[in-house]
Amino acid sequence: EGATVWVGQLDWSATSEDVSTLFSKCGQVKDVRIRIDPDTGKSRGFCYIDFVSKKSKAAALKLDGTEFIGRKIRVDEAPAATPRKNDTNYGPKTNTVFVANLSHDLDKESVESAFSAYGTVTEVRLPVHQDSGKIKGIGYIQFATEDEAEAAVKGMNGMAINGRPVRTDFSGGDDSARVNSRGDRGGRGGRGGRGGRGGRGGFSDRGGRGGR
Repeated sequence: EGATVWVGQLDWSATSEDVSTLFSKCGQVKDVRIRIDPDTGKSRGFCYIDFVSKKSKAAALKLDGTEFIGRKIRVDEAPAATPRKNDTNYGPKTNTVFVANLSHDLDKESVESAFSAYGTVTEVRLPVHQDSGKIKGIGYIQFATEDEAEAAVKGMNGMAINGRPVRTDFSGGDDSARVNSRGDRGGRGGRGGRGGRGGRGGFSDRGGRGGR
């Protein structure tokens, strides 16, 4: 815990691999989470980096102001996100699981792999944005039986796939309305802006310091 840093003012083209390569000289990188705009599928210009040790985190903080892909990046502390309570008010039982808050770089094979431990997956559907081809962050996983789907709904709710805790329920009716009503709280708990930090000139990264 407590070995996470926030990095802002990233170039739009920077990938998780690019960021990991830069910061790996500070120590072992556990995860890089570039925040993606769900409407465009493109980077919002900031990310979070989890290190294995606090010593690596301290070294990473010293890279504040480093030039990276043509831009001077900002590096600051980022307290670990507080896990939110799982919503267990599930809908009527069906053989299809509705999942939300999926990472936008997942594909059908990755999602099927995560859910296949609970039974025989017969179909995976991941709606995508027409302009970018990126998934919208929701999906449908159909199982051979309702009991298998029930095991997946209860077993996967709140579990992290590619660094993001997903929300699961039984699919039925208008699932898009359910996403809207529940806020599709994308990311890892909205942190809002952390405000200016006085001497460090505030955080003018492109997109603010929204949810992780």
